[in-house]
Amino acid sequence: MVKNYILRKYGLIENRNKIILKNIFSAGIFKFITILCFFLNIRYTLNYLDSNQYGVWLTLSTFITWFTFFDLGFGNGLKNNLVKVNISNDKELANTYVSTTFALFVIVFCTIFFIFGFIAYFLNWSSIFNTTINNKSLLFIIIFSLGCLCLKLILNIINVILQAHQKNNIVEAIQMFQ
Repeated sequence: MVKNYILRKYGLIENRNKIILKNIFSAGIFKFITILCFFLNIRYTLNYLDSNQYGVWLTLSTFITWFTFFDLGFGNGLKNNLVKVNISNDKELANTYVSTTFALFVIVFCTIFFIFGFIAYFLNWSSIFNTTINNKSLLFIIIFSLGCLCLKLILNIINVILQAHQKNNIVEAIQMFQ
């Protein structure tokens, strides 16, 4: 009874507010699990790799983390337009926005992958990272990491669509599994 009074008094019983509270609570849980996994990942990585390999891994993972934000502003543009389209309930226009952004991302990031992959073949990665790790192994790791990064950036459109539909808790769950 007191709980219902408080929920009604502060407007928390409305359906939209229930969605917000659900998103906040579950996103917080997923974020906590993600941070916990991050710390466990560091612990097990330090046990598995030597200091030379760990330095390369840390450098690559830092660059990959930086570049995950590289969507040229199209993600926010898509999200803003999808919110407007959701209000007007124009599914055809929403599909057009999503498919156009997806096609653009595929073209841009596949082009980046192939151009950088071609250039990477001619670089001496052992001297760039100042390491004794075999250059062929480093080239494979860099090409593989770049491919995963490009795929992640392309598939990030799913997160943008979920955010536009106010399903941030699902986005946090996806990021936790990544």
